[in-house]
Amino acid sequence: MRPVSVWQWSPWGLLLCLLCSSCLGSPSPSTDPEKRAGSQGLRFRLAGFPRKPYEGRVEIQRAGEWGTIC
Repeated sequence: MRPVSVWQWSPWGLLLCLLCSSCLGSPSPSTDPEKRAGSQGLRFRLAGFPRKPYEGRVEIQRAGEWGTIC
């Protein structure tokens, strides 16, 4: 089981959530830094990619603007 994404959370605004590739039904994480999320028109990217594989901050695009999730 390889981690696909990690989030951290606490009362101070950090979220911890480990999402594994086996939970997604895919054999390995995507190497594409941007993905479209369903019909909501949201886009996600890993900022800093490919500086270090599987490292960086997650950003989301909504209404044409990019923002950091955590």
